[in-house]
Amino acid sequence: MILWALCAKLLLAVPRAGTGEMLVGAGAFASMIEGHGLVPAGLTRMLAWWVLIGEGVLAALLMFAPTTKAGLRLLVGFMLVASVYLVAVRVPHGPVSCSCFGGITPSDLGTMLARNGAVLIAAVAGLWLVRGPGEGISIQTNTGAASPA
Repeated sequence: MILWALCAKLLLAVPRAGTGEMLVGAGAFASMIEGHGLVPAGLTRMLAWWVLIGEGVLAALLMFAPTTKAGLRLLVGFMLVASVYLVAVRVPHGPVSCSCFGGITPSDLGTMLARNGAVLIAAVAGLWLVRGPGEGISIQTNTGAASPA
């Protein structure tokens, strides 16, 4: 799912306002962020790249067993920040495109927050199920039994 979000943003193409030029990938995503009006124009491209890199790192962490717990923790933080950003953008401006999970058309805030909530619940459940070293069920061995001769 996170890998899908990353790929969708990389393949995103939108027209640059006022020109016939098409923006693709990070440039297109930065243009959407700039249109929200929350991030200073000079920082939108950097933020777009950080989101794309973060999604890539997140997807990689979730794919491999030794880093799954770190990935789940990062996912919880990522979804909380994304949800706060969505509320901050949508409340004063109404529906706007955000390229969230590949969507380029405006979506209902309640639907988007419900989706983010479902991902958060899955991540928290995953944290509860995935136990790292030193956690979980301990295995006791019987040290008092006679060894076979």
